[in-house]
Amino acid sequence: MGAPRLPLRKGGPGERLVIPFPFTSVKVRFDTRPEITKEYKRVLRARAASPALRAGTPTAYSSNDVCAFTKPAGSSQALVLVNVRNATVQYPVPAALANTTWTDALLDGPATVGTQVTLPAYGYQVLTK
Repeated sequence: MGAPRLPLRKGGPGERLVIPFPFTSVKVRFDTRPEITKEYKRVLRARAASPALRAGTPTAYSSNDVCAFTKPAGSSQALVLVNVRNATVQYPVPAALANTTWTDALLDGPATVGTQVTLPAYGYQVLTK
């Protein structure tokens, strides 16, 4: 998980910018931070490659610190873990997901989910089968 992390919101510390649905009222300039643009593209490629990420029905496994869900679609499955805190967190993996093997959809390599996952501040994992 050494790749740049996408901001979970637009704006810097102490700023709050609310972009109302359908999120077209504000033009976001992606050219000012090429590493962020690269990461967005990687996330979008992962979504495009996974039927589960595109169309699956989510099942929540969230905690107070981690937004976690699975999405199955046919034979495709996805597991998404997002640390919503500005500090490293240990996420206790639910029994239904513990000790399973996935593919890291962002790094394109194998990933094993044990009984706990450590996520850095605002870190995330997108895993698929």
